[in-house]
Amino acid sequence: MTVSQESYDHSISDDSASTGSTVEKWSSKRAFLLAAIGGSVGLGNIWRFPYEAGENGGAAFVFVYLFFVVVISLPILICELALGRKTGLSAMNAIKAMSAQEGRGAGWRYTGWLMMLTLFLIASFYSVIGGWTLAYSVEALSGGFVGISATESKASFSSLLSSPLELSLWHGVFMVLCVAILSRGIKQGLEKVALWAMPLLLSLLVILVVCAIFMGDMMGAVKFLFSPDFSKLNPDVVFSALGQAFFSIGISMGFMITYGAYLPKNISIGQSASVIVAGDTLVALVAGLAIFPFVFQYGFDSSSGEGLVFETLPIVFGQMPGGTFLGVAFFLLLTLAALTSQIANLEPLIAATSETLGVGRKLSAGIVGVSSFLVGLGTVVSFNIASDVKIFGETFFGFSDMVVTQITMPLAGLMTLLFIGWFVRRSVIEEALEKDSHWFSVWYFLVRYVCPMAVASILIYQFVK
Repeated sequence: MTVSQESYDHSISDDSASTGSTVEKWSSKRAFLLAAIGGSVGLGNIWRFPYEAGENGGAAFVFVYLFFVVVISLPILICELALGRKTGLSAMNAIKAMSAQEGRGAGWRYTGWLMMLTLFLIASFYSVIGGWTLAYSVEALSGGFVGISATESKASFSSLLSSPLELSLWHGVFMVLCVAILSRGIKQGLEKVALWAMPLLLSLLVILVVCAIFMGDMMGAVKFLFSPDFSKLNPDVVFSALGQAFFSIGISMGFMITYGAYLPKNISIGQSASVIVAGDTLVALVAGLAIFPFVFQYGFDSSSGEGLVFETLPIVFGQMPGGTFLGVAFFLLLTLAALTSQIANLEPLIAATSETLGVGRKLSAGIVGVSSFLVGLGTVVSFNIASDVKIFGETFFGFSDMVVTQITMPLAGLMTLLFIGWFVRRSVIEEALEKDSHWFSVWYFLVRYVCPMAVASILIYQFVK
């Protein structure tokens, strides 16, 4: 059973339904903010953003990044939250519903499909990487990092990647954990996890930073992250900051639209969006202050991406006093970041499945979980037995990541901006943002003109760089 045209129109035109009365609502603003920040904070925030900042001019890069967050990411986030709250539907059906209400062509529904494709691909391979964090949390807890050498650490990570059975096992455990949480619904599942996971994540970050002050090279890390070097600013760095601002917040993936569908009307979208982008950026910067002091103190390479996390840091924790505790804290931090992000990836898929097929939440969660797990096996084998199988010169994992970052995310973002900015009546958008009308004109200008050009430039740059 599909959602009928009448239900679309009703969900938009009737005030009670336009707030999504047929679905659960966030019980509080705090619950919504923690869930949304948790969804946007992912593994990339922990290792990629601090490294990007340090290698591309420190504070100069951060300044450019913050500029793009304010003028690009924040307006798009407001756009998505407003669309979700106005329709009360998942990302899959929200634009389709609004398009029908506004008398626009049915082709806009492909925007929702692009978002679902993006989330499905991300959910399939993100679960595999989430499995890595679980495996390393267990390894840290068992004292496996004590006295480990560089050769042994590298061999341990290679051993994990080379075993399709072990990777599949951790991939499955991580996926089952996420599905079990989401099958319980918004208040009993998603909210409860956000209410304890995010405070715990932030507490672990603070503990690691405090330890880094006393046991690491904090001054070196501060200089790496925050000492401005404007000579490094060039078109590549500017586009790197623009891309980081676009991808790190979680926009153009659909989960913010779906989270917006659960948002009561008494919560300010503008204020909430500002808190979300500020929280995401703050976590990324604090993560840098938690990681790099240890890396610099022990003279390791700061530029090795996931290798920094899964090969270098175990050596650091194995050499330092209290390293077992810090190793457990760090990989638990990574697991929580992966968990809250994966929940955000899966929730819109579950909501869309439930709306479209007319089935219950538990069945929808099972369908999405099994499907994502099976496709994720393609990522599993791309690290070992199928590493030589290439799709357009990429492994299955590399191809999935390329499709998401270079095509579906920026294209879905561009289509959403064009739809809201040019094909939905201004009065409809003003009504959706009634609590925030004092800044509406500035936001509307950005959505119509500035943001589309910026997102289009990301699409173009991905193919010409």
